Amino acid sequence: KKFQWAKWCNTAYKLRLRIVDWPSETPAPGPGCNYKKWSDEQLQKTVRNYINHYWEGGEGPYPRIEPWPACKLLSTFV
Repeated sequence: KKFQWAKWCNTAYKLRLRIVDWPSETPAPGPGCNYKKWSDEQLQKTVRNYINHYWEGGEGPYPRIEPWPACKLLSTFV
């Protein structure tokens, strides 16, 4: 089943999720995000560490979805 990245913001808010270690050079999922228009560099930066972590046992940051701790929900925006 396909995930609708354009609706990520609503889904994340409802389920209190966040993306951690998303590359700053890559557009964040949400309205207007069109991953088909990403440059090779943006795609590599987003996927490289994820593949390294899961397939090669590498260490270091990689994009992942995790629960957003309740104590940080408001402090992030203040």
